[in-house]
Amino acid sequence: MKKEKKSPAFQFYPTTYLGAEKVGIMTLEEEGAYIRALCYCWTNETIPSDTELLARLIGKGCSNQTAAVVKGCFVQDADSTRLRHERLDEEREKQKLWSMKSSEAGKKSGKSRKEKYLNQIHSRLNGGSDLVEPNTNSLSLSSSLSTSNKNIYISPEENLVEPKTNQPSVTGEQSPKPKKPKDPPGFRPGTRAMGPCKHVYLTQDEYDVLCKDFTKDRVHRKIISLDADIENGVPKYVKYSNHKACLLKWFAMDGGN
Repeated sequence: MKKEKKSPAFQFYPTTYLGAEKVGIMTLEEEGAYIRALCYCWTNETIPSDTELLARLIGKGCSNQTAAVVKGCFVQDADSTRLRHERLDEEREKQKLWSMKSSEAGKKSGKSRKEKYLNQIHSRLNGGSDLVEPNTNSLSLSSSLSTSNKNIYISPEENLVEPKTNQPSVTGEQSPKPKKPKDPPGFRPGTRAMGPCKHVYLTQDEYDVLCKDFTKDRVHRKIISLDADIENGVPKYVKYSNHKACLLKWFAMDGGN
Protein backbone atom coordinates (compact mmCIF):
# COMPACT_ATOMS: atom_id res chain seq x y z
CA MET A 1 0.00 0.00 0.00
CA LYS A 2 1.30 3.44 -0.92
CA LYS A 3 2.28 5.45 2.17
CA GLU A 4 0.20 8.59 2.57
CA LYS A 5 2.27 11.74 2.18
CA LYS A 6 1.98 14.09 5.14
CA SER A 7 1.29 17.77 4.55
CA PRO A 8 4.17 20.02 5.70
CA ALA A 9 1.91 22.95 6.70
CA PHE A 10 -1.52 23.86 8.04
CA GLN A 11 -3.75 26.92 7.74
CA PHE A 12 -3.32 29.41 10.58
CA TYR A 13 -6.18 31.81 11.36
CA PRO A 14 -4.94 34.73 13.52
CA THR A 15 -8.43 36.01 14.41
CA THR A 16 -9.58 32.59 15.64
CA TYR A 17 -6.30 31.96 17.45
CA LEU A 18 -6.18 35.31 19.27
CA GLY A 19 -9.90 35.09 20.08
CA ALA A 20 -9.52 31.80 21.96
CA GLU A 21 -9.92 32.31 25.70
CA LYS A 22 -7.29 29.69 26.59
CA VAL A 23 -4.72 31.53 24.49
CA GLY A 24 -5.75 34.93 25.82
CA ILE A 25 -4.98 34.05 29.44
CA MET A 26 -1.58 32.45 28.66
CA THR A 27 1.72 34.09 29.48
CA LEU A 28 4.15 34.66 26.59
CA GLU A 29 6.19 31.67 27.81
CA GLU A 30 3.10 29.43 27.84
CA GLU A 31 1.96 30.68 24.44
CA GLY A 32 5.37 30.00 22.91
CA ALA A 33 5.31 26.47 24.35
CA TYR A 34 1.79 25.99 22.96
CA ILE A 35 2.90 27.00 19.43
CA ARG A 36 5.75 24.47 19.58
CA ALA A 37 3.34 21.78 20.80
CA LEU A 38 1.00 22.54 17.89
CA CYS A 39 3.86 22.10 15.42
CA TYR A 40 4.86 18.73 16.91
CA CYS A 41 1.21 17.63 16.94
CA TRP A 42 0.76 18.54 13.25
CA THR A 43 3.88 16.61 12.29
CA ASN A 44 3.16 13.50 14.38
CA GLU A 45 -0.67 13.79 14.72
CA THR A 46 -0.38 13.33 18.50
CA ILE A 47 1.86 14.42 21.39
CA PRO A 48 2.66 12.73 24.74
CA SER A 49 0.05 13.08 27.46
CA ASP A 50 2.66 12.70 30.19
CA THR A 51 3.48 16.21 31.49
CA GLU A 52 7.20 15.58 31.95
CA LEU A 53 7.61 13.98 28.52
CA LEU A 54 5.67 16.85 26.92
CA ALA A 55 7.91 19.41 28.63
CA ARG A 56 10.98 17.62 27.23
CA LEU A 57 9.44 17.54 23.75
CA ILE A 58 8.63 21.26 23.80
CA GLY A 59 12.19 21.97 24.92
CA LYS A 60 13.70 25.44 25.39
CA GLY A 61 13.71 24.87 29.17
CA CYS A 62 9.94 24.32 29.32
CA SER A 63 8.83 23.58 32.87
CA ASN A 64 6.32 20.91 33.91
CA GLN A 65 4.01 23.69 35.06
CA THR A 66 4.03 25.32 31.59
CA ALA A 67 3.53 21.93 29.91
CA ALA A 68 0.52 21.31 32.15
CA VAL A 69 -1.09 24.56 30.91
CA VAL A 70 -0.41 23.57 27.28
CA LYS A 71 -2.03 20.16 27.83
CA GLY A 72 -5.32 21.91 28.57
CA CYS A 73 -5.59 22.88 24.86
CA PHE A 74 -5.49 19.25 23.69
CA VAL A 75 -7.85 16.27 24.02
CA GLN A 76 -7.22 12.63 24.88
CA ASP A 77 -6.40 10.34 21.96
CA ALA A 78 -7.66 6.74 21.61
CA ASP A 79 -4.20 5.86 22.87
CA SER A 80 -4.35 6.97 26.49
CA THR A 81 -0.67 7.98 26.43
CA ARG A 82 -1.20 10.51 23.62
CA LEU A 83 -3.07 13.80 23.05
CA ARG A 84 -4.73 15.19 19.91
CA HIS A 85 -5.76 18.67 18.81
CA GLU A 86 -9.30 18.90 17.43
CA ARG A 87 -8.72 21.94 15.20
CA LEU A 88 -5.60 20.41 13.66
CA ASP A 89 -7.58 17.23 12.92
CA GLU A 90 -10.19 19.35 11.11
CA GLU A 91 -7.51 21.10 9.04
CA ARG A 92 -5.89 17.77 8.17
CA GLU A 93 -9.22 16.41 6.94
CA LYS A 94 -9.85 19.55 4.84
CA GLN A 95 -6.50 19.14 3.13
CA LYS A 96 -7.19 15.47 2.33
CA LEU A 97 -10.55 16.32 0.75
CA TRP A 98 -9.05 19.19 -1.27
CA SER A 99 -6.21 16.95 -2.47
CA MET A 100 -8.65 14.23 -3.58
CA LYS A 101 -10.84 16.71 -5.47
CA SER A 102 -7.82 18.29 -7.18
CA SER A 103 -6.49 14.88 -8.18
CA GLU A 104 -9.83 13.81 -9.68
CA ALA A 105 -10.17 17.10 -11.57
CA GLY A 106 -6.63 16.74 -12.92
CA LYS A 107 -7.28 13.17 -14.11
CA LYS A 108 -10.50 14.22 -15.87
CA SER A 109 -8.76 17.15 -17.55
CA GLY A 110 -5.83 14.97 -18.68
CA LYS A 111 -8.16 12.28 -20.00
CA SER A 112 -10.17 14.88 -21.94
CA ARG A 113 -7.04 16.35 -23.54
CA LYS A 114 -5.73 12.89 -24.43
CA GLU A 115 -9.03 11.85 -26.02
CA LYS A 116 -9.19 15.09 -28.00
CA TYR A 117 -5.64 14.58 -29.29
CA LEU A 118 -6.24 10.93 -30.25
CA ASN A 119 -9.50 11.86 -31.99
CA GLN A 120 -7.64 14.45 -34.07
CA ILE A 121 -4.94 11.94 -35.02
CA HIS A 122 -7.47 9.21 -35.87
CA SER A 123 -9.52 11.68 -37.91
CA ARG A 124 -6.48 12.58 -39.98
CA LEU A 125 -5.36 8.98 -40.43
CA ASN A 126 -8.87 7.98 -41.47
CA GLY A 127 -9.21 10.58 -44.18
CA GLY A 128 -9.31 13.96 -42.47
CA SER A 129 -8.41 17.14 -44.29
CA ASP A 130 -5.07 17.84 -42.58
CA LEU A 131 -2.89 15.81 -44.93
CA VAL A 132 0.86 16.36 -44.75
CA GLU A 133 3.21 16.17 -47.69
CA PRO A 134 6.43 14.07 -47.55
CA ASN A 135 9.47 15.77 -46.09
CA THR A 136 11.45 16.31 -49.27
CA ASN A 137 13.21 19.63 -49.69
CA SER A 138 13.19 19.61 -53.47
CA LEU A 139 9.49 18.77 -53.94
CA SER A 140 7.29 21.61 -55.20
CA LEU A 141 3.70 21.02 -54.13
CA SER A 142 0.75 22.22 -56.16
CA SER A 143 -1.26 24.94 -54.42
CA SER A 144 -4.42 23.36 -55.79
CA LEU A 145 -4.12 20.21 -53.61
CA SER A 146 -7.67 19.26 -52.60
CA THR A 147 -8.14 18.86 -48.84
CA SER A 148 -11.23 16.74 -49.37
CA ASN A 149 -9.21 13.77 -50.61
CA LYS A 150 -10.22 10.75 -48.51
CA ASN A 151 -7.02 8.76 -49.17
CA ILE A 152 -4.94 8.62 -45.99
CA TYR A 153 -1.70 8.65 -47.98
CA ILE A 154 0.26 11.16 -50.03
CA SER A 155 2.77 9.80 -52.50
CA PRO A 156 6.06 11.61 -53.14
CA GLU A 157 5.23 11.47 -56.87
CA GLU A 158 1.79 13.06 -56.38
CA ASN A 159 0.97 16.75 -56.31
CA LEU A 160 4.15 17.75 -58.13
CA VAL A 161 3.93 20.90 -60.24
CA GLU A 162 4.23 20.08 -63.90
CA PRO A 163 7.80 21.05 -64.80
CA LYS A 164 8.14 23.62 -67.54
CA THR A 165 9.80 22.50 -70.74
CA ASN A 166 13.24 23.84 -71.25
CA GLN A 167 12.96 27.00 -73.25
CA PRO A 168 15.94 28.61 -74.92
CA SER A 169 17.16 31.69 -73.10
CA VAL A 170 17.50 35.06 -74.75
CA THR A 171 21.11 34.21 -75.55
CA GLY A 172 20.03 30.92 -77.13
CA GLU A 173 21.45 28.76 -74.33
CA GLN A 174 19.46 25.89 -72.87
CA SER A 175 18.55 26.27 -69.16
CA PRO A 176 19.85 23.40 -66.96
CA LYS A 177 17.53 20.43 -66.55
CA PRO A 178 15.88 20.19 -63.14
CA LYS A 179 17.25 17.46 -60.89
CA LYS A 180 14.99 14.55 -60.03
CA PRO A 181 13.80 14.72 -56.41
CA LYS A 182 15.54 12.28 -54.10
CA ASP A 183 13.27 9.71 -52.47
CA PRO A 184 12.92 10.24 -48.71
CA PRO A 185 14.32 7.54 -46.33
CA GLY A 186 12.07 4.51 -46.11
CA PHE A 187 10.19 5.23 -49.35
CA ARG A 188 9.62 2.22 -51.63
CA PRO A 189 7.67 2.03 -54.87
CA GLY A 190 3.97 1.85 -54.09
CA THR A 191 4.31 3.25 -50.54
CA ARG A 192 2.83 6.53 -49.35
CA ALA A 193 3.24 8.85 -46.38
CA MET A 194 0.86 8.14 -43.50
CA GLY A 195 -1.70 10.93 -42.87
CA PRO A 196 -0.24 13.61 -40.55
CA CYS A 197 3.06 11.71 -40.32
CA LYS A 198 5.71 12.96 -42.71
CA HIS A 199 8.27 10.18 -42.55
CA VAL A 200 6.51 6.78 -42.33
CA TYR A 201 5.81 5.03 -45.65
CA LEU A 202 3.57 1.99 -46.15
CA THR A 203 1.56 0.50 -48.98
CA GLN A 204 -2.21 0.34 -48.64
CA ASP A 205 -2.04 -3.45 -48.29
CA GLU A 206 0.65 -3.23 -45.59
CA TYR A 207 -1.41 -0.72 -43.64
CA ASP A 208 -4.59 -2.81 -43.91
CA VAL A 209 -2.80 -5.99 -42.76
CA LEU A 210 -1.22 -4.22 -39.77
CA CYS A 211 -4.60 -2.81 -38.70
CA LYS A 212 -6.17 -6.25 -39.02
CA ASP A 213 -3.46 -7.97 -36.99
CA PHE A 214 -2.93 -5.34 -34.26
CA THR A 215 -6.02 -3.03 -34.38
CA LYS A 216 -6.08 0.42 -35.91
CA ASP A 217 -5.48 2.29 -32.63
CA ARG A 218 -2.29 0.37 -31.88
CA VAL A 219 -0.99 0.77 -35.40
CA HIS A 220 -1.66 4.52 -35.30
CA ARG A 221 0.22 4.88 -32.01
CA LYS A 222 3.23 3.02 -33.41
CA ILE A 223 3.21 5.06 -36.62
CA ILE A 224 3.14 8.33 -34.64
CA SER A 225 5.97 7.12 -32.39
CA LEU A 226 8.11 5.99 -35.34
CA ASP A 227 7.48 9.27 -37.15
CA ALA A 228 8.63 11.22 -34.08
CA ASP A 229 11.85 9.14 -33.83
CA ILE A 230 12.66 9.78 -37.48
CA GLU A 231 11.81 13.48 -37.10
CA ASN A 232 14.22 13.71 -34.14
CA GLY A 233 16.99 12.00 -36.10
CA VAL A 234 17.25 8.66 -34.29
CA PRO A 235 19.82 7.03 -36.63
CA LYS A 236 18.50 3.45 -36.69
CA TYR A 237 15.04 4.65 -37.76
CA VAL A 238 16.13 7.38 -40.19
CA LYS A 239 17.99 4.79 -42.28
CA TYR A 240 15.42 2.01 -41.88
CA SER A 241 14.63 0.91 -45.44
CA ASN A 242 11.35 -0.85 -44.64
CA HIS A 243 9.00 0.83 -42.17
CA LYS A 244 6.62 -2.14 -42.14
CA ALA A 245 9.43 -4.37 -40.88
CA CYS A 246 10.29 -1.78 -38.24
CA LEU A 247 6.68 -1.65 -36.98
CA LEU A 248 6.43 -5.45 -36.91
CA LYS A 249 9.63 -5.60 -34.89
CA TRP A 250 8.22 -3.12 -32.39
CA PHE A 251 5.04 -5.16 -31.98
CA ALA A 252 7.06 -8.31 -31.45
CA MET A 253 9.22 -6.62 -28.80
CA ASP A 254 6.33 -5.30 -26.72
CA GLY A 255 3.90 -8.15 -27.19
CA GLY A 256 1.68 -6.39 -29.75
CA ASN A 257 0.91 -3.36 -27.57
